[in-house]
Amino acid sequence: MFEMNITPLKETTREKVERVFQEYKLVLETQMHFNDMLMKYRSLAFTVKKKCHLRLLILLLSFSILFLLLLVLECWSISAA
Repeated sequence: MFEMNITPLKETTREKVERVFQEYKLVLETQMHFNDMLMKYRSLAFTVKKKCHLRLLILLLSFSILFLLLLVLECWSISAA
C-alpha cells in the first residue's frame, strides 16, 4: 500500500525538530488566541445577558402593572353597572 511521507526527503533531524517546534508554537499561539476570543465573547455575552435580563424584567413588570390596571378597571366597570 502507498504511504505518503509528509517530511521533505533531505530534512535533517535538527531541521525536523525546528519544524515541529515551529508548528507546536503555532498551535499554542492559535490556542491562546482562541482562548482570548472565547473569554471576550463570554464577557460580552454575560453583559448582554445581564442587560437583556434587566430589560425583560422591566418589560414583565410593565405588563404586570398594565394587566392589574386593566383588571381593576374591568372590576370597577362591572361594579358600576
